Amino acid sequence: HKMHGERFDCMACGRFGLTRLGPILKDQLFVGGVPPAVTQTMLSDYFSRYGNINNIRLRQDKGFAFITFDSLAAVQLALHAYNHNRIDGQWVAVKPVLNN
Repeated sequence: HKMHGERFDCMACGRFGLTRLGPILKDQLFVGGVPPAVTQTMLSDYFSRYGNINNIRLRQDKGFAFITFDSLAAVQLALHAYNHNRIDGQWVAVKPVLNN
């Protein structure tokens, strides 16, 4: 966005389930609590509503995934819907990824 000749990024504000704060990877999300029956295709079908997905790393055995989008806006939209993200009938925790 631009205002008064200055460019800036709009970002969702909140902890989104994080227990500590720090720099984040702006194009990635952590998705926790993924039901065992959920596939990479199901994640893609659901999260593509927020924007173009570059990569999904699903760990079905652990119940989580990392999703990389091609824009900051897509990540922010998914975070904004924090309380409403449900896959296969179950709420999933969508959080920013800390840049350690």
